[in-house]
Amino acid sequence: MNDQNIVLSADTPFGIAAGDTIRRLQAQMMKNLPGTKSGDDIEALHDMRVATRRLRSALRIFGDCFPKRLLKTAATDVGRVTRALGAVRDQDVFIDFLQAYADGNGVNLSLVLDCESEIRDKHRMQMLESLDAIEADDLPNVLLSLVNSVGRITERNSEVYYSPFASQAGKNVSPRLMDLVSLSPALDDPSKIKELHEMRIAAKRLRYTMEAFIPCFGEPLVKQIDEVKALQEQLGDIHDCDIWMYKIRTYEEGLDVASEERKILETVRGERRDHRDTRYAEAFAHWENLVTADFPGEVMHIVSEYRALLSRKEGANMADEIVADEAAVVADSVPAPEPESVKAEPVKKETAKKETVKKKVKKAEAAKALPQHPRIVEIKDLLKSTAISVSDEDKLIPKIIRQFEKLEVVLEELPSHLRSVGVKDAAKAEKLFGELVEVLQAVPKNGDMTAKQGKKLAENIEAIRKKLSERAKK
Repeated sequence: MNDQNIVLSADTPFGIAAGDTIRRLQAQMMKNLPGTKSGDDIEALHDMRVATRRLRSALRIFGDCFPKRLLKTAATDVGRVTRALGAVRDQDVFIDFLQAYADGNGVNLSLVLDCESEIRDKHRMQMLESLDAIEADDLPNVLLSLVNSVGRITERNSEVYYSPFASQAGKNVSPRLMDLVSLSPALDDPSKIKELHEMRIAAKRLRYTMEAFIPCFGEPLVKQIDEVKALQEQLGDIHDCDIWMYKIRTYEEGLDVASEERKILETVRGERRDHRDTRYAEAFAHWENLVTADFPGEVMHIVSEYRALLSRKEGANMADEIVADEAAVVADSVPAPEPESVKAEPVKKETAKKETVKKKVKKAEAAKALPQHPRIVEIKDLLKSTAISVSDEDKLIPKIIRQFEKLEVVLEELPSHLRSVGVKDAAKAEKLFGELVEVLQAVPKNGDMTAKQGKKLAENIEAIRKKLSERAKK
């Protein structure tokens, strides 16, 4: 892909967006390579680390567009770079904090600073070895090959390649969003160090996934990304404090209890503990505000809006057709001059055209009346498709598996969408959703299912579909 000035939008084919995104992130990564290797600019290292993180996320998002073997090679190499950069960056941040604290408070932290600088030097050597290995493995050309491979359309990836960029947002954002929500109970207990760290990682992954779709949804999505970024930074500060307090305590234990250096370190650790408490309170309040504002529902509303836009476009196109038909009717109502010998034909043709216009008007109105959150329509359509005929037992199992692969992502979004469109009695609707998820989880991933089990499963799904359909109509 040689186009350097592609402007991505919601309608851009997903495959084109894949190639352009990888090419752009590769350029950002390589731009910061010289500064990272020289060590003269720690911001170059930071920028390169961010670029590799976004690149890893993009490889996951656009993975279906690339050859699997080439994708695996690229993902492995980029992951290696990200980890190597992260170890050095973490040391840089800790050392900068210690130096700033020592300078600001007029205390001597040379013991810790010297030790941490040695650790940084070791990590830096490992980082340089990794970068040299990456260059030897020719990562830039691997990524270039990946970009160029996007144009090789196969039966496996043709459907996703030609799909609109925005249409892939929901299936990518939803799992990341659900991961974050499922880990949020960690905020109920400030002592859950591991769980809070996992929540930070979930927030980071959600943020990078959402950022990939900014060209599709613009400012509304950016506002939600800012909320995720704030939460990620709060949780990141908490994690840094946990790591640093552990390190400082380790240094304390190697010093005499009465020594001046130990007292200074105890003070530093106390300051970090207070900072952690402050950031924890901010993270807790921030998440509470997000929950109150139905952050998950808002995000899914934004990334699902593309289908509503399509529905409205279809309605607008239909309205244009109606205007044209009305003009044709008016033209037809003005009779052309005819020889007197010719009898005037009954006005059946005009009447028929007027009836056609009326039908199209009704159809257009129906299109405009579609739910503003068309995920509900999609869910109902997919659920209908699970009413599987069991006449051909050999085809039963594969068909069930295929349908559930389509449903798996969509179903995760159902509760928030039911609430967002005002479906009555959301609690009962969510209960039905829970039943359907249980059925989904019962499907063997390896397809090892008897025809009898498959028939029973199809019956269960159809029963739940009817309940859910009735619920959505109320």
